[in-house]
Formats: sequence, structure tokens, C-alpha cells
Amino acid sequence: MNELNREMADILEVDSVSDTDQLDSFENWDSLSILTLLSYIDSHYNIQLFGNDIKDATTLSDIKEIIDAKKQ
Repeated sequence: MNELNREMADILEVDSVSDTDQLDSFENWDSLSILTLLSYIDSHYNIQLFGNDIKDATTLSDIKEIIDAKKQ
């Protein structure tokens, strides 16, 4: 899921994002970036997530785990 890391970096307007970075430490982690991420996940992975699905996610790794769980 390295493409998700690249997409998150684009969404957050930073050079790179690692799986363990705290999402709320990024200045651009806000409701718009969350909606953009949810749209990307829907179009790229064909998985529809909602804000409630990721509300407790604190890292990109958490989001990847949610995606993996929804794939099954």
C-alpha cells in the first residue's frame, strides 16, 4: 500500500508520510483531507468508508488495517 502513503502525502501537502506518523500532527489533517482520503479509498480500493469508520484512527497504519478488514 505504498501508493496510499504517496496519496496521503499529497493530501497532507508534505513530502512523505510513514505508517506510524500521528495524523493529527499534520497541519492539513482536517475534515477536507479526511473526505479526500475517503474518496481516494473508494475509487482506488472500491471500499466505501465513512468518517465514523476512521474516527479512532491515529496513524496511517490504523487506516490500512481498516482497509484490510473491509476487504475481507
